[in-house]
Amino acid sequence: METSRKIHAITGQLALKRCRIESLCLNGNQIGVRGALALAQGLCLNRSVKILDLSRNRLGPKGCHLLCEALREPTSAIKSLDLSYNEIQNLGARSLSELLPSSAQSRLRELRLQGNKISGDGLDILFKALCSANLKILDLSQNIIQISILHQFRQFLATNTCLSALSFSGVHFFNERSWKAIC
Repeated sequence: METSRKIHAITGQLALKRCRIESLCLNGNQIGVRGALALAQGLCLNRSVKILDLSRNRLGPKGCHLLCEALREPTSAIKSLDLSYNEIQNLGARSLSELLPSSAQSRLRELRLQGNKISGDGLDILFKALCSANLKILDLSQNIIQISILHQFRQFLATNTCLSALSFSGVHFFNERSWKAIC
């Protein structure tokens, strides 16, 4: 069965009230924006999925935006979201930053954004939104961390009391001067 038909079949199941799926891993299925749209429609009605792994699916900024719209719904039960390696870039980070303040009343506790080509402005707005989020785990590995956003990052660390795990492995431009700016 082709990927698009598989996603529509899964989406149909997610929309059913009797759906009890708690963990949905679609890692590496290359669902793209069309698949993200179909999945978002199913997630709007779903109350059972708590763990959603959409890493390596070529979602791009538009697919990220569609998913964030769905996750803003009061029915969303998502606690863990993995969007790693989807090239969501700064526009996708902006969509996530609009989702995160609403996640203060939601259940989102883990966010993985590894290798998404997020840089300066995208990270700046993301860190501002994260100040009021209840995340416990954040992975920003292999993105482009620049000195210009470290002030906002330091403010995020000072105000977020829930974070227990942070990953910055493989970031570009983290040097001794960067660490001094944080500490």
